[in-house]
Amino acid sequence: MATLQKIRGKAGLLVGVIGVALLAFIVGDLLNSGHTFFNMNRNKIAVVNGKKITPEEFQAQVQTRTEEMQNMYRRQYGMSLPEGAASRINKEVYDQMVQDILLTDATAELGLTVSKEELADLLQGDNIVPMVKQQFTDPQTGVFNKDLLLNFLQVVLNEDESNLNGEMAQQLKARREAWLNIEKTVKQQQLVGKYFTLLSKSMAPNKFDLEAAYNGAKNSVDFAYAEQSYTSIPDSTVVISESELKNLYNKQKENFKQDEKREVKFFAVDIVPSEGDYKMTEEKINNLKENFSTTDDIAGMLSFNTDVPYVDAYVAQRDMDPEMKKFAETAQINEVYAEFFGENKPARACVEVARLPKDVKVEIEVIAVVK
Repeated sequence: MATLQKIRGKAGLLVGVIGVALLAFIVGDLLNSGHTFFNMNRNKIAVVNGKKITPEEFQAQVQTRTEEMQNMYRRQYGMSLPEGAASRINKEVYDQMVQDILLTDATAELGLTVSKEELADLLQGDNIVPMVKQQFTDPQTGVFNKDLLLNFLQVVLNEDESNLNGEMAQQLKARREAWLNIEKTVKQQQLVGKYFTLLSKSMAPNKFDLEAAYNGAKNSVDFAYAEQSYTSIPDSTVVISESELKNLYNKQKENFKQDEKREVKFFAVDIVPSEGDYKMTEEKINNLKENFSTTDDIAGMLSFNTDVPYVDAYVAQRDMDPEMKKFAETAQINEVYAEFFGENKPARACVEVARLPKDVKVEIEVIAVVK
């Protein structure tokens, strides 16, 4: 009961997951446009429940999905992907990535998992899922060949790529990645099934739901139909009049209405100092060096010629900015002096601040040479 109560409190997530399809329609144009979408933020495509979807992750899954679809179309229809397939794949991948994050968080909170034994049963045991059976079914007889599946797994999961030549190693790697992707999909589907089963059990139908279900069952009808893919029909055999196109456009144009957009093109130019800039900076430094060697007000001169105010006081490590703190922790004695004094470095000593006499800011040591 505690689990059901917990799920009832999250019933709104069901609406959210279903709404992913609607969200995909809104972001579809963004996914199709390599400029508008990715240039908004090159570090992420979206943030779902605090988790980033990066362009690299998205493109990798798009490429994998595209290759799967290309292989399927060649095998089933003997043709390449139809026009417009790229945009549909983009939206499908985006939907799936968002749904994966939402459901992973929800199922983790409820303690739902798919064990290794359960996954093995779905992939190569007594309850193999249709997705796997389809890959190892004889197209001539329509019979699933389990031995072929087990032999495939023996090679793909256990063969060492280093023992194969370049082309065969690449093929093995591709097949292994494809199988691991199937494993991930099957595991996710099983997890989704568990979640929605619990979610459905947590909802009680009301009077109106029961009436609608009863009327729907009472008024049902059985019919047979034949399906033919539109891609198998040559475009030349279908004639559509201008008036039909116009009527269809007028009926559906509001469904595809989008906000006005702008495409901005620009180029960047690095601003580098000229010879005149170098010369002016050198003159300024030389002047400062001369003034610094003759002034009696060192603190005032430092404060006037720096963006960082000069503070004549000790600074605790916790109050240092990150760059200064890193320098204090990692710098070696004479590291800076070595850049200017070469081999003859000044003799210096480090003294703990607490050991200095009261109100003394500097302790000077003198080394005398006795002859």
